[in-house]
Amino acid sequence: MWFGFDLVDEGLISSADLCAAMRRQMQYRRPIGQLAVEAGYMTIARVFDVLATQHEWHRPFGEVALELGYLKREQLGLLLLQQNDSVPSLEESLLAAGAVTKEALDAWIREYRSRLGGTSCEIPDIIPLSELPVG
Repeated sequence: MWFGFDLVDEGLISSADLCAAMRRQMQYRRPIGQLAVEAGYMTIARVFDVLATQHEWHRPFGEVALELGYLKREQLGLLLLQQNDSVPSLEESLLAAGAVTKEALDAWIREYRSRLGGTSCEIPDIIPLSELPVG
């Protein structure tokens, strides 16, 4: 998430642009329950059971599904990776929204990478997998 904050701090985008990009990312994020059914890990009935229990426990879908024994930890990990892959990058989201030009963003990314110590550094997505809600 720091990359997005840096873009705002440097004046390349506004805080409203960053929020819009994050909203766009979340629109593309597929629910864990849907992915679990598609993968054959869970039935629709179990997804609804998890959703009902999740509402009571106020805990992420994945945690509830694990605790109820509907998913194995390895399955949840694969689903989270798949979910993360469905989310467009910050760069894609900002470009799609017209918040910044590709040329300006590319120039800033080159500068950002040089500050990090070289051009081989990966620019993190706006929402790292570890910070995504489960479900």
